[in-house]
Amino acid sequence: MEWFAGGSVFVLLVALVHLLRKNRELANMRSLCVDYFSPSDEVKKTLLKGLTERFRRERAKDSKYDFAHFVARVLAAGLGGSTSVTKQTGDLGVNIEHQRADGLHLIQVKCINEPIDFEPIAIIHSRMVKTKAAGGCVVTSGTFTPAARSYADETGIQLIDGHRLVDLWLQNVTLKTEAWDAHVKSPAKGHRTGVQEA
Repeated sequence: MEWFAGGSVFVLLVALVHLLRKNRELANMRSLCVDYFSPSDEVKKTLLKGLTERFRRERAKDSKYDFAHFVARVLAAGLGGSTSVTKQTGDLGVNIEHQRADGLHLIQVKCINEPIDFEPIAIIHSRMVKTKAAGGCVVTSGTFTPAARSYADETGIQLIDGHRLVDLWLQNVTLKTEAWDAHVKSPAKGHRTGVQEA
C-alpha cells in the first residue's frame, strides 16, 4: 500500500512539473504575440482606413450598425458610462448621448476623410448649452482643421480624431483580451457594456 501512495505522489509531482512548464511556455508565447501584434502607427492607419471604408459602405446600405453605433460602443467601453444612439431624423446634430459620472455628454460623429471645420463643434456647443449638458464631443474618422481645434479649445468641446478613435478601440480590444484571460483563470464573470437605442 505504501508503494501505491508513494507512486501516486510521484505521478502528481511529475504532473505538477509538466503543468508548470506548459504554463511558462504559454506565458512566453503570449508575450511574443503581444510584442508581434502591438499596433504600430502603420497598423493604426490601416485600421482607420478599413473602418472608414466599412462604415461608408454600411451607410450606403442604410445599415442599423453604423458609425454612430460603433463610436457609441467604443466610448462606453473606453470612457465608461452608458451611451444611447439618437434617431437619425430630428437629432439636431446630436448622434450619441453619453451618460457619464459627471452628467450627460452630447456627441456628433462624422465618418469622413476630409478635415472637419468648426461648424459641428458650434452645433454641439449650442445643443450642450441649450440642454445644460455636462459636455460635448465631436468624433470623426478624419481630422480637424486648426480653426476647429481653436474653437473647441475656446468652448470646451472634446475632439476625437480618427487616430484617437482607433486608440480607444484598441484599448477596448486589449481590455477584452485581459478580461478574457482573467475569466479563464477565475470563475468570476465579467461585465458587458451595452448601447441602448433612443
